[in-house]
Amino acid sequence: MSTTAPPPPPAAAPTAEPSAAAVATPAGRLVDGRPLVETSMARYAEEHPGLRYTFFGGKGGVGKTVMAAMTAVHLARSGRRVLLASTNPVHSLSGCLGQDCFGRETPV
Repeated sequence: MSTTAPPPPPAAAPTAEPSAAAVATPAGRLVDGRPLVETSMARYAEEHPGLRYTFFGGKGGVGKTVMAAMTAVHLARSGRRVLLASTNPVHSLSGCLGQDCFGRETPV
């Protein structure tokens, strides 16, 4: 008995040109003609030395924990005192920091 692979799906019909809001540029994606990200977290922290709190929010899977961990590491390496807290029950913060910090206070 021989089997053959199913035929590939038909090619998608061409679409209209992308809008200005969806065009990728060297500076990043544009929304309403402006870059989606206009400054980096590092630059923002440097421009706001009195910054005391930074919160990351959004729907699941957008990188909140990774951004919070990397921002905390950058600020700590820059000489700032940092307290990183997560209410995420997944162990991804431990993975980002390379050590087990799940469920307890842990110096990094």
